[in-house]
Amino acid sequence: MTTTDHPTPLTAIGDELYVELVSGYRVEPYTVSFPALVDEHRRQGIWARPRFRREAAEAIADWLNLVYPLDPDWYPLARFDGDTWLILRGESEQHRHVVEPDDDGRYGFGPEGGCWFLSIPTRTTTTELHDLERLCDHLLRVPADGEVLVCCDPDDLLIGAFPATVEPRGEECVVPTFRREVAEAVVAWCTSRHRVDPDSYPQAYVDADGTLVHVHQSLRGLDGYLPWRITPDEGGNYRIDGTDWAFRRAPADVTAFMARMPTSHVTENS
Repeated sequence: MTTTDHPTPLTAIGDELYVELVSGYRVEPYTVSFPALVDEHRRQGIWARPRFRREAAEAIADWLNLVYPLDPDWYPLARFDGDTWLILRGESEQHRHVVEPDDDGRYGFGPEGGCWFLSIPTRTTTTELHDLERLCDHLLRVPADGEVLVCCDPDDLLIGAFPATVEPRGEECVVPTFRREVAEAVVAWCTSRHRVDPDSYPQAYVDADGTLVHVHQSLRGLDGYLPWRITPDEGGNYRIDGTDWAFRRAPADVTAFMARMPTSHVTENS
């Protein structure tokens, strides 16, 4: 995903997930995600089968018409004729594909519409700044009473370690429970690392309803896979109990070092 403020991103509601259309370009305005209900089964064994609500379908049509002139051999034109969604890949009738709403009023973007894959919300300047704020806040690295530092990357302990209460799991791994703000920092960390090492880090985001959604890079194209949805407990904390996102306890000396960090922000006048 690449940062973009155009078009305005839509927010997933209910059980919707985010999907992105395969593109040969990894720059704006091509990398835009849209919310949809996604079937667990794949098309042609790998591609997601999204069903979009009308608002999202209209946003996709606007976006396709935006990027079409940049690569007309790859992107179709699209428009609505009443409740009918028209996908236009040429002037002939055989290149004119009609998508009618289903019984739920949603539009299935079929084989004529391109190849979709599971993704995360469109990156915007606002989300980038929010993630940067979380990553730069040293207080989110300081363990509170009863917490230790954990990491999903043992080679990057000081930068990639975050405080959590833990339960043991196996000989090396632990089950961490993160405070909400720390969980957001973990999500920001994984998102930033995924860009440079997608095979080692997941995509993740916190949805509008507070659900933490984990998208596994290697599994997202498999038939039957849907992203892991982690709901917070009554205190707003996230318990990460699953083998798809493994955490290890950081060495005690790293935890002790971070525990000695100041527990309040230093101002210019202090």
